[in-house]
Amino acid sequence: MGKKKPTAIPEEALVLPGYTPAASAAPGPNTSEPPVPPIVDTHGHLVSTFSTYRAKYPDGKHLTIHDFVRAFYPSIGTTTSSLATKPNVTTLVDVYCEAPILKEWKEIADSALTSDQRAELWGGIEYYFVIGVHPHNAKNYTDQVERDLLEAAAHPRCVGMGEMGLDYHYDNSPREIQRGVLIRQLKCAIALHKPLTIHTREADEDILPILKEHVPKDHRIHVHCFTDSPELASSLLEHFPNLYIGITGVVTYATNLNTTKVIQNMVADRLSKGVTLETKPPSLRIVLETDAPYMTPSNLPLQSFGLKPGTRLPFCHSGMIPWTAQYVAEVATQAGGGIRWTTHDVLQIAADNARRMYGTPTAQDTRSFPRSAFEPIFTTQMNYQNASKCISRVAQVQQHLIAHPSVQGRTRDKPIILYDLKSTVGAWSPNTWRTRFILNYKRLPYQTVWVSFPDIEPELRKLGIAPTAVSRRTGLEFYTLPAIRDQGTGRSVETDDYVSVVDSSVIAEYLDETYPEHSIFPADSKALQSVFVMWIKTNIYPLVGRLIVSSIPDILASEREKQYFRDAQKRIFGKDINDVCPKGEIRQKVWQQLGQQFDTLDEHLSRNRSGDFVMGETVSYADMVLVALFLWMKNSPSGGQRDGEEFKTVWDVMKSWHNGRWARLMDAMAQYMEQK
Repeated sequence: MGKKKPTAIPEEALVLPGYTPAASAAPGPNTSEPPVPPIVDTHGHLVSTFSTYRAKYPDGKHLTIHDFVRAFYPSIGTTTSSLATKPNVTTLVDVYCEAPILKEWKEIADSALTSDQRAELWGGIEYYFVIGVHPHNAKNYTDQVERDLLEAAAHPRCVGMGEMGLDYHYDNSPREIQRGVLIRQLKCAIALHKPLTIHTREADEDILPILKEHVPKDHRIHVHCFTDSPELASSLLEHFPNLYIGITGVVTYATNLNTTKVIQNMVADRLSKGVTLETKPPSLRIVLETDAPYMTPSNLPLQSFGLKPGTRLPFCHSGMIPWTAQYVAEVATQAGGGIRWTTHDVLQIAADNARRMYGTPTAQDTRSFPRSAFEPIFTTQMNYQNASKCISRVAQVQQHLIAHPSVQGRTRDKPIILYDLKSTVGAWSPNTWRTRFILNYKRLPYQTVWVSFPDIEPELRKLGIAPTAVSRRTGLEFYTLPAIRDQGTGRSVETDDYVSVVDSSVIAEYLDETYPEHSIFPADSKALQSVFVMWIKTNIYPLVGRLIVSSIPDILASEREKQYFRDAQKRIFGKDINDVCPKGEIRQKVWQQLGQQFDTLDEHLSRNRSGDFVMGETVSYADMVLVALFLWMKNSPSGGQRDGEEFKTVWDVMKSWHNGRWARLMDAMAQYMEQK
């Protein structure tokens, strides 16, 4: 007789209950834990997971990726049994690592651009992605694949590059090719300041030397699904202070002792440094992931799900992360020291680390800040949606930075040329003002070449400066300002708003690296300032833009420039700029929102002990971004009435807010406002 065909698992059985401390196998001392801790999956293959689901359940209920995610992942409250009806998955980091690049990435990423989209389509989950080429596919890596990677890296929801690395277990690509492709991708990611997702398997002798040679020591690295030697993990953690070990369900497998040992070593290391339990266990440098649809945890309580012991589940998904966390808690507790770990402890630590690694919000973050604090910058989103087929200038900047490493302490003999937008009031654009501030603050000799809107492209073409972006669909080239020509080095660097906010300051980073005296990122604050600038550009710039955009033609010198600007904005917004600016009650609501955002900003800056700068007594790039915004307000004649009083500009209204804080900051930065 043939073997009896196993009974198919009903798909409803895969919609797992959520985890609460009441269900923990290792309850801790903290009895005030929230009932549903956050679940952040830092590495899963959503397209493959959904494809596996459809293959296993061809008549399944869920016909799209969004249907699948809403059904399996989000929390929708609790039942009377102390278990959430569904797991509280707050954040997904999706992974694309094929070559050629899967075309699905763009449609999926575009569907998560706004909070409204994520609420409607994703059930409130924060969706992000990383993209790279897996070592298995290294043999298929080409220049075109690299261009596609760089295009994807410019998307507002892209938070890193990977997975990339070395896999000497399967050797699906020749090892020499794997190493070469890894180095190429590392150079791209480093040039773009993108966090790294690294795959390494049985390649201990090569992976560490390559990373040490090509990756800055303070770069953010996620070593995904770590199963290699504990010695390699220790070496990586010791050399790279911002490196995290990715833990998947494979940690629960009896055949894998390495990952368990890595966790034990982390606990022992913390204890050796005198860490003891006061109110919570010490942090570990781990992030949690599924590698879905693979790596299903072996400790799932199948019987409580209505399944027989030993049942093999058809795929893994993000809702299974709590059982990986539970196993980690048990291992950490058994490692000694009298510290008792709970599943909640591990979930929370991993979520906090994910935020540090990828900038992804935890559940607590989205409650503490407006949801819009995690939105893409307004101009980035508008330009990306309207030029979605463009290859970003990221590729050009990447190639420039790789080809021309910084020369510290260079002696200048020629002025830097700054190309700025011409107007009747001098410098006015917040983008170009940021560069001007840096040049003045660093006391670098420079001169300004004023360029009118219609002449940007022909002027930069004449100079041989590459376009900001090139449309893949139409071949059209896009040119924007600011641009600088560093005549002392023969180099040019361009920047624009087609890139996410954390990568929009390429000129700033170039100038600070090449001319480090009077750093604009003091006290190793580049990462923190990036978060601040992201918040400003996300929450304040869009509101100011809505109030003043229709007034910008009034400061342009000629009717030709005015009409060019109106036409360009109409192509972006799809309507006349006079219709973009809100009126009546809607305008008053925008004013109210602007006031609320400055209230939040004032609240945070008031925590400084002294000084009017963002960093207290120290000038930084963050001040330049903020005051550039003020100058944009001041130079745009968007007059009107508010609270019954006449005003000429938005700056006239808000300069007195918060006891004159913003006017004091403007005055303090006045010494760096020279227009050469």
